[in-house]
Amino acid sequence: MKRSRVYLIIGALLLCIILVALAIVSRTRAVEAANVLAVEINSQALSSWDAALIVTNSEPSLLAQGGPDFFYTYFAALRRLGSLQEIDDIVFTMELPRLLLPGSQGTASYTMNAVFTQGHAEIRITLMRRDGRWWFSEYLVLTPLMAS
Repeated sequence: MKRSRVYLIIGALLLCIILVALAIVSRTRAVEAANVLAVEINSQALSSWDAALIVTNSEPSLLAQGGPDFFYTYFAALRRLGSLQEIDDIVFTMELPRLLLPGSQGTASYTMNAVFTQGHAEIRITLMRRDGRWWFSEYLVLTPLMAS
């Protein structure tokens, strides 16, 4: 086999390895970004009862469902739960393409339990990845306290 052919094969293999590594890094970053939004931003919003954190990270279709002030009213009612003590039992599923290219879309669903000073709640979050960024596409805080 000619030396140039060997170099070409080695170069092609190295290129494939680099592309696979970049795809893995890109996918890992996308998963981390989804977790930050669903867990950290959500925790901050519930700790401070700051609906703006949810609103600024929401898909326009989510905001259109309840009107522009829905989350501010929703969070004002949820304040009855008191101070956030902890969030645990986080379960999530994620659908992303194996090769995450720029512009790739995906979804992630989270369910978690939150304990507050005045009760508990189940939080259900769905995220949508669009334009390289995650957005809330569904956000529910389910608690028996709101039923009373």
